[in-house]
Amino acid sequence: MSLSDLCNGVFSSAKALSEGLEEPLKPEGLIDLVNQAIHLSNWLWEEIEERHITDFEDIACKKGCSWCCYKQVGVSPLEVFLIAEHLKNKRIKISLEDIKSRLTALDQITNGLTSEARLSSQLPCAFLVEDSCSIYEVRPLACRGGNSIDADLCRRHVEDMENVQKEEELEGRPYWIHAVPFNVMRTLREGLTTGMKKWDLGQEKLELTAATRIALQEKDALKNWIAGKDIFANGRIKLN
Repeated sequence: MSLSDLCNGVFSSAKALSEGLEEPLKPEGLIDLVNQAIHLSNWLWEEIEERHITDFEDIACKKGCSWCCYKQVGVSPLEVFLIAEHLKNKRIKISLEDIKSRLTALDQITNGLTSEARLSSQLPCAFLVEDSCSIYEVRPLACRGGNSIDADLCRRHVEDMENVQKEEELEGRPYWIHAVPFNVMRTLREGLTTGMKKWDLGQEKLELTAATRIALQEKDALKNWIAGKDIFANGRIKLN
């Protein structure tokens, strides 16, 4: 099966999950939907590993390497609500109040920044604790798909961005994010969000920090979102 065929199958499966929700929509049904998507993403990763894909063994990501955690992360509303639910109901390395404080402090600095400006701030994700992701179990699909084959280039994107940009202008952008998991996880999210159009719910791309802060701070955030309230007006990605 080609990558294109795999992505097409992933898109169709994810879209069917969203479109198959029962009416009337309920918060627990949406959380269950995203949990199914996460299980699907784990299964897809196992499938990818078994296919002996070119350069897959060159993926440099490993525990303790967290340079990607300085980047802006785009998420769908569904992913945000799953993360918020996880934080409220599961024990993680730090308390929920500490997480809220971290999100608020970071959002005050990074809200509205472009992806380039966000990276230039050299500030880590609020969920990064001791160089480890504290929400790894429910991390966004963008994080699941972003796997580098050049850890040093990841570091330089954070610490030496100006020179990296100059090199890219002269030599072109190098291949450093493995295309297969990136495209598969992106297609999974696109399938989920496309299927949600059936329910007339906004599926715009949100910024992880701002959107999670909103979902945790607003009372009945998921219920209000289902009812059509634009709760994420201050949590959207700003285009470069």
